[in-house]
Amino acid sequence: LKVSERSARRLVRNIITKDYLAELKALPKTPAKTYLLRQRDLLRKYTGIFQDLRDADAVLAWQPNGHSPSPYKPYWKIGFDGRVWYVTQEMKVIS
Repeated sequence: LKVSERSARRLVRNIITKDYLAELKALPKTPAKTYLLRQRDLLRKYTGIFQDLRDADAVLAWQPNGHSPSPYKPYWKIGFDGRVWYVTQEMKVIS
């Protein structure tokens, strides 16, 4: 397969990292104490998400009219904590 399980997890991790950085950037900078507390809470939240991703189930899947046109190009289904990401063999991440 073009995309291995490890690669699929890395692609999902990259998407989650971008979400984290976007939320971090959106935090109001003042007052400083509030910013630091929110930053700490956000870091804890995403640390938990990354730990869950490491232990998440990852399975190859394929369905007619699914995320892949061919059963010879199955996609990865990575799910944890009620969230599911699909990673195609074209390295496209669908949440």
